[in-house]
Amino acid sequence: MENKNGQGIFYGVIGVATLVVAIIGATFAYFNAAATTNYVNNIEGGTLDLTGSALSISVTKVVFTGATADSPNLVPATITNSNGTPTAAGITQALGAKCEKNGYTGCHVYKIEASSATEVTSAQINLATLTTTASANKSDWKYAIFTGSESSASTVVNSGNMDLAAPVNMHSSVNTLNSSGVTYYLIIYLAEDNDTTAQNSGGANDATGTYTGTVTLTAGGGSVTANFAA
Repeated sequence: MENKNGQGIFYGVIGVATLVVAIIGATFAYFNAAATTNYVNNIEGGTLDLTGSALSISVTKVVFTGATADSPNLVPATITNSNGTPTAAGITQALGAKCEKNGYTGCHVYKIEASSATEVTSAQINLATLTTTASANKSDWKYAIFTGSESSASTVVNSGNMDLAAPVNMHSSVNTLNSSGVTYYLIIYLAEDNDTTAQNSGGANDATGTYTGTVTLTAGGGSVTANFAA
């Protein structure tokens, strides 16, 4: 199956041969088609002056130093525990592997930075939207929000499936925000479902698609937003 509009998150596999590759501590499903797409590395939100407070939020795609693969095209990966829940250890393994193995990309990581020029005592940062265009098996598209660094996850703040039913909070409104700012990370991946049917072969198990998302910072009665897509 090919992505005819050139914008799908297809899976970097040439020809019809099946593929089984592994990210450190994980496995990829096999895929049997190829496509390419363009994507934007850095997408920044603007600032808004609210009663003397300048709010700022940005979403920047993490580009791993020394990575041999940095593709908008994902292959399925497993970074969860036996219950299917993303763990800090699993995410750290994926980060250590630069989200790749054998030339394929198994996840995308975004750095979310928010700050306020003047301290505000109530600020909330939400993953406001996260949507996939996959028409069949949407449930394989996953995300996790974590704290730590580009090389190590310390705490998984939230996780789940795409096509959010409601905004997901990553920074509680009871926390203050100032010019020092806060940083969170978002990892996006296509879960390996260990099914005998390839996840891009059409039918009910097909998970091919793209994704878009929005992160919003709200404080002082106003908000700023940053968008990202692949």
